[in-house]
Amino acid sequence: MSQQLIPAETVLRPGVTVKVQAAGSDTVHEGVLEEIGKLFIVVALDDMPMEDYINAPEPETRIELRIIADSALYLAAGGYRGNAPLPRQMWFIDRPDFVVRQQQREYVRVPALLPIRVRTKNIYGTFNDAQETTSLDISGGGLCFANEAPLTVPMTIGLIIEDLPGLETFPITADAVRCQTVINNTGNTVYHVGVTFEPYLSRPLRARLLHAITALQRAALSRGMGIK
Repeated sequence: MSQQLIPAETVLRPGVTVKVQAAGSDTVHEGVLEEIGKLFIVVALDDMPMEDYINAPEPETRIELRIIADSALYLAAGGYRGNAPLPRQMWFIDRPDFVVRQQQREYVRVPALLPIRVRTKNIYGTFNDAQETTSLDISGGGLCFANEAPLTVPMTIGLIIEDLPGLETFPITADAVRCQTVINNTGNTVYHVGVTFEPYLSRPLRARLLHAITALQRAALSRGMGIK
């Protein structure tokens, strides 16, 4: 994956989505950047389970940050400083000097019309019923699908991808980072939603997905379809 180092102040601003993961933990918590200080940032984690908030990391624990801003995913890290008194749930984390923009350029993007089911979150933080649609292309780090209604981005969604070679279904969490309005051949308005699931792929899942995409790529090349 190619990486682009960017000064943090060009990305960090109140209101952007931030996902935090403490070193040694498998749990990722989603929050919102609340405040930016000279030495630290404040991430509001109102949806974090109370038990997790009370059992906070030790001071100076490395915190991985996944920042979704400007229809892109950025990675950074900082030491854990502490948390706010209840009832607010906020973590104080060292302010990073730089963030790394993730660009899925190492992955081949393959045209693929795959049935997928999309689950968006409701106001209570739980997933709505799945909506069926179709992917347009897929890579080892994300995909694009057509949707009848626009999605507010950034948004964390649930995906179930079907008909991947060698796999019956492939459920994965993803971050929708782009929603583009498109007029299709019949004159109707649809929305092309770009998602990244790179942060949610374990090594075994990545291997299974890349194996399936390689098979899709071979089939596309045999049909003379372009690969991006």
